[in-house]
Amino acid sequence: MHAGEGTAIFSGFHLPKLEASVVELKQDGSTGKVVRVTKETLIGQADCDMSYPADSLLSARHASVAVRGEKLILKDLSSRNGTFVKQRKDTPLNTGDVFLVGRQLFRFSVETPQEEVGAIEGTRVMMGMAPGVAGGPKGRLERIHLSGEVIEAFKIEKPETTLGRTKGDLTFKTDPYMSGEHARILAQSSGFMLCDLKSRNGVYRRIRGEAELNNGDEFFLGEQIFRAEVKVV
Repeated sequence: MHAGEGTAIFSGFHLPKLEASVVELKQDGSTGKVVRVTKETLIGQADCDMSYPADSLLSARHASVAVRGEKLILKDLSSRNGTFVKQRKDTPLNTGDVFLVGRQLFRFSVETPQEEVGAIEGTRVMMGMAPGVAGGPKGRLERIHLSGEVIEAFKIEKPETTLGRTKGDLTFKTDPYMSGEHARILAQSSGFMLCDLKSRNGVYRRIRGEAELNNGDEFFLGEQIFRAEVKVV
């Protein structure tokens, strides 16, 4: 039987395919090498698809990027210093979450009732501020070294806590990578949210195990910054 005039001939299903690349971003804003992700692509200090021997903050095999079905997956390979993805929207904060604001590294936790009984030694409590959401949780924010060692700690007990270089509840005047008002922690009855205040350099979250990358997502490990380019064809 012949197809009638103007009739489309069915030629089978077209299964969508993901094409992805990792783009190296330079400190001056320019781009470096571009690596197409056709297999598990390793990034690290040595013997990787993208190797950076001079970067002492990288583990030998630090992280990998791979296409899994219709997703691009970034995986931390139990690295020493972690792998971070730039936050693109307000996201919840949970106990153990680590994030970078400017060059300051923070670890967040929700305090248990036992911890709330007395002030933790060495913790700065921000006094004279409005109390947190009634009946809501209280948070603890630690500024830490890459090793995880605590430099100083703060109690998060008000509805909004702003971090910045010149403005906010917690200021870091000597950090040139931090915007005047950079990020904010919102305390809600359901938990805490981390918000980027349209800062110049963004807020980076340390991934736990692995994370999906979408087109345009930026991530860093060691001193290297990358951008994911993803499209479905």
